[in-house]
Amino acid sequence: MIDGQLIVTTAMLALLTLEAIKFIVRKIAKDPGLSLPQIVYDLGVPFLTAAWGLIFSLVPQLGFPAPPVEDLVTVAGLFQWFLAILIEWVFYFNGIAPLKLARANNS
Repeated sequence: MIDGQLIVTTAMLALLTLEAIKFIVRKIAKDPGLSLPQIVYDLGVPFLTAAWGLIFSLVPQLGFPAPPVEDLVTVAGLFQWFLAILIEWVFYFNGIAPLKLARANNS
């Protein structure tokens, strides 16, 4: 069964984590315009999505109703992971990226 709540939540938390990593790297490098290499995004999006799904499955004390780990490695589980990655890309390229570009152009 496809769990829409899990798909959207893992996608959004993965995006938030990626943005937090970028923020921390920029602060450490003291370069507010620093852009991470494309490989970080290419590998980070699927990895962080899977990581948040596993975190929710392995730590039920977080209060999120996630399926057990065994259900995540089924065909339906992998399909949900793929959907979460697609949702992340849609939200990033149609939501976050244009907002950042508009903010940068107004500054």
